[in-house]
Amino acid sequence: MTHEPGRPSRRAVLLGVAGCVLGAAGRVGAILAHSRIELPPAARADLRGGRIHDGVPTAMRRLAGTYRMYVSVVRSGHPLDVFGTSRPSGHPRGRAFGV
Repeated sequence: MTHEPGRPSRRAVLLGVAGCVLGAAGRVGAILAHSRIELPPAARADLRGGRIHDGVPTAMRRLAGTYRMYVSVVRSGHPLDVFGTSRPSGHPRGRAFGV
């Protein structure tokens, strides 16, 4: 396989993906262990499952710097639409959490 100038090599792409995965795992691990964040079992499973946006653990960590949080839902158990509307919810896509 030849490398095209100006494009990242396959090795660089794979190393970058591995770094993103490890970074996300570290953020999730920090949330799961955080003393100011209470999570129900389903929310813990959602975080461990890795199907959440990177902004979710980042926002949780920032909020926990000021507040003690009791998270009710991340993905699992939330309807597809925002309650009482026909607007799609961010929860099933892993982009929101309820506190």
